[in-house]
Amino acid sequence: MLKFIFSLLLFASIVEATTVKTQQRNYDVNHYIRVDVTQMAGNNNDWVGIYPAGASNDWGNVVAWHYTNGITNGKIFFDGLSDGGQYDVRAFFSDSFNLEASYSFNVAGGGANASISSQKSTYTTAESIKINVSNMSGASQDWIGVYKVGASNDWDNVRSWSFTNGLKNGTITLDGVTAGNYEARAFFNNSFNKEASVSFSVKAAQQNATISTQQNVYNAGSSINVSVGNLAGNAHDWVGIYPAGASNDWDNVVTWAYTNGVQNGTITIEGVAAGSYEARVFFNDSFNLEASDSFTVQVVNLGPTVYEDAENGISGDWWTAGGPHTPIRVPNGFNSSGAVQLRVHWITNALNLSLYKLDLHHNRNQFVLDLDVGGVGYVGQPPAGLHSNWPKGTMPHYRIGVMVTTLKGKRFLNWSSWYTHQGFRAHKSVLANGLVQITFPSPLEQWRLTRLIYLWNHHHFDLNAWLRTMEPNNRILSVDTFVATGGNLDNITLSN
Repeated sequence: MLKFIFSLLLFASIVEATTVKTQQRNYDVNHYIRVDVTQMAGNNNDWVGIYPAGASNDWGNVVAWHYTNGITNGKIFFDGLSDGGQYDVRAFFSDSFNLEASYSFNVAGGGANASISSQKSTYTTAESIKINVSNMSGASQDWIGVYKVGASNDWDNVRSWSFTNGLKNGTITLDGVTAGNYEARAFFNNSFNKEASVSFSVKAAQQNATISTQQNVYNAGSSINVSVGNLAGNAHDWVGIYPAGASNDWDNVVTWAYTNGVQNGTITIEGVAAGSYEARVFFNDSFNLEASDSFTVQVVNLGPTVYEDAENGISGDWWTAGGPHTPIRVPNGFNSSGAVQLRVHWITNALNLSLYKLDLHHNRNQFVLDLDVGGVGYVGQPPAGLHSNWPKGTMPHYRIGVMVTTLKGKRFLNWSSWYTHQGFRAHKSVLANGLVQITFPSPLEQWRLTRLIYLWNHHHFDLNAWLRTMEPNNRILSVDTFVATGGNLDNITLSN
C-alpha cells in the first residue's frame, strides 16, 4: 500500500513539474523569441525572465521578462535580443526568485561549436598574435584572451585580449606577449566560460637590439640622451634607468620612457641624482632585457642656489596655498636689509590656516637646505580666537618643510615645533591625496612666547640624511617645493 501511494506521489510530481522552453535553440539577434511554459502556478504575477547563461537569479541580471498573467500552460513572446550570446529562460512563481524551471538557448545563430586557430604555432616577442575564429556567437562582447598554459580563466591571468566586436568568422589581432607557452581562449558575451582554445609559443625576438648613452658621464639633473637601434618597433618598447647592478624589477626603475615605436633613434630621459647607473631597453612592456649600457652621474660642485634673500623685493615663485594672506617683504632680515614675511591666520589657539609654497624648480643637484627663521607677531588686537594673553611678539608658525621626489615616489618632509613641544617622535603617514608625509620634531625652536619679534634661528638640513632615518633604502632625486606656515624667512638656499 505504501509503495502504491509513493508511486502515485512520484507520478503526480512528474506530471505537474513546471517546464519552460524556447521554440528554437538558436536565434538571430533582434529576432522575436517564443517561450512555451507548462504547469505554471496560475498566479497573475508568475513570471518568466531571460538571463545571461550562468548568471545568478538576482534582478540585476535580468535581460528581459514578462508576467504570465495567470496562464498555467501557453506561449509568451519576447522582443529579440540585440546582443548575441548564451542565455537561459527561467520560470518563477508569484514575484519570487525561486527558480522553477530553466532552458538554455543561443542568440546570433552560432556559438554552439565555436572554434579558433592560430595563424602561427610560434611567434616572436616582436610580433602581434593573429587568431582565426569560427562560429562565434556574434555578441559584440565575445572576446579572445591569451593566457599562460595551465592558468585559470581568471581575469588576472590574461596577458593580451580583444573583443570580437560581433565578428562570427574571421581574424582577431592581439598585442604580442613575452616569451613562453600560451593558449588563446574564446569566450562568449563577456563571460569566462571557455568555448574553444588553441596553443602556441612565443620566443624572444632575434632583434639584437642596441642601446648606448651619448655620454659616459652626466651632471646631476642633466637630461640623459640614449641612442637605440634595431628595436622591435612596438609603441610600448621602453627604456629604463636603473642603479648599476639592480635587478630588472619595476621597483628599481629610477626613471623611464616609452620609445613610441622608434626602432632606431634617440630617447631623451629626465636627469637623475649622482650615482652609477645602467640604461636598459625592453620590448613591449616586458622586463626581458634586450640591451644595456653603463654610465655615471656626477655631482656638480655649484655654489649655493639662493631662492629667497629678499634684498631687492621677494621672489616671484611664492604662492599662497592656504589662508587669506600673500607673502610680503619686511625690513631687517638676518644680517641683511630684508626678509620675506609669511603672515599667519589663527582661527583658534592651535589652528593656523596659513600655508605658503616656494617653487624650487626640481633641483636635482643640491640636497642640503639652509634658511634663517625669525618671528613675526600680530599687531593691534589679537586675532579672533587667539588667547588674549599671547604676547604680540609670539613667533606664530610651527612648520617648515620641502616636497621632494625620491626613488620611491613623492615625499613631504617637514619639521614641526608642535612635535618638539609634545615629545612626539618622527612619524610617517599617507595624506588623503596619496602623498607620503614624514614629520620630524624641529631641531631648533620655531615657537617662542617672547616680545622679541626679530629673533632669528638658522636651520640646516641634510635632506637625504633626514629621509634615511625613516626610509634607509631611499634617496632624493629632486627637491621640488619649499613649504612653510608662517614667520619671517631669509636666505633660503639649496647646496651640495
